[in-house]
Amino acid sequence: MREQIAVLQKLSLLDEQVLEARNLVKAREADLERQRGEESVLQGALSAEKKALDEALGRHRDADREVSTCRDRKAHFEKQLREVKTDIEYQTLLREISTMESKASEWEDQILELMEFEEASEAKVGEMSKRLSALGKQTTDLEQVAKDTAAQAQKSIAKLERAREKLLGELNAKILGKYERLRDLRGDLAIVPVIEGACGGCHYGLPPQVANEVRQGQEIRFCEGCGRFLVAAQEA
Repeated sequence: MREQIAVLQKLSLLDEQVLEARNLVKAREADLERQRGEESVLQGALSAEKKALDEALGRHRDADREVSTCRDRKAHFEKQLREVKTDIEYQTLLREISTMESKASEWEDQILELMEFEEASEAKVGEMSKRLSALGKQTTDLEQVAKDTAAQAQKSIAKLERAREKLLGELNAKILGKYERLRDLRGDLAIVPVIEGACGGCHYGLPPQVANEVRQGQEIRFCEGCGRFLVAAQEA
């Protein structure tokens, strides 16, 4: 029975190494996914900032035209001042001139605000563009890392699977079936050590007789709590 336990432990070690290789691939893929997510968020923010800047520039152009229109109308009214013949016409033109001046001033105030926004927005666009470029390079690097990791893992797993196949022929079919069912059920270790009289997997307190039998290694024992194979701590 000791031989069967030893084979089980070798099999468990191989399966752990396969799992580690697959988890490493998943970790690199997760890193890449997070990187792409960050890049996508920044790209969205940059697009929104560019749109806001374009809209501000459009309002700036409109405001410039309004100022020009007001100035032209003011000049037109000022020219008419020299041709009026009544005081009423004169006062009416003065009011029109004042109105055009006031409107022109309001539009110019808006232009100043737009210019401040444009300056800040252009700075943001520049900063985000640089950051996006850096993120793009990092994404490319992570894509290569993920690709290399997957290729290396594939080679390692293939080698481990060949070694695993050799071990399967050394195990009792009933024991192997129990082992495979445990791995499917638990999704992690199927073999755990006894630590201070308790299962190293679920920490279930074992009867002294069971713990003693595990130490002796004369037969295979299972945890009553989680069903895992039990081995002595020094063997594990």
